[in-house]
Amino acid sequence: MSAQLDSWNDGAAKRAIVGFVTRVTTPNTPACVPPADRIAVFDNDGTLWCEQPVIQLAHVLQRWEEMAKETDTRFLIITHHPLTMSRMSRLFGVTMSERGVSQLVSVNLDTAERLRDAS
Repeated sequence: MSAQLDSWNDGAAKRAIVGFVTRVTTPNTPACVPPADRIAVFDNDGTLWCEQPVIQLAHVLQRWEEMAKETDTRFLIITHHPLTMSRMSRLFGVTMSERGVSQLVSVNLDTAERLRDAS
């Protein structure tokens, strides 16, 4: 287990996260979540990522993209950071076009880029 979250100090939070991931990824157990139903969520709305060098964030996003292809894991990142948003293939959001009326928005960035390039 030493390779799991190896940059984190050992403590209750690390043990809880590693324990949870172990429980939900161990095949043939009651808590196992099938790979097709898994979504990894990263809340990028706080200050932690903003304090990290941009190149480190870009590397992490690239690695997550590689992991998603290797494992069929889907990643959900909660962010307002423009760099993070630019690295995604799809954005979801809520907008208020008029006071009191919220509307869900979804943009497939790959499709949007193809449409832009075709025009």
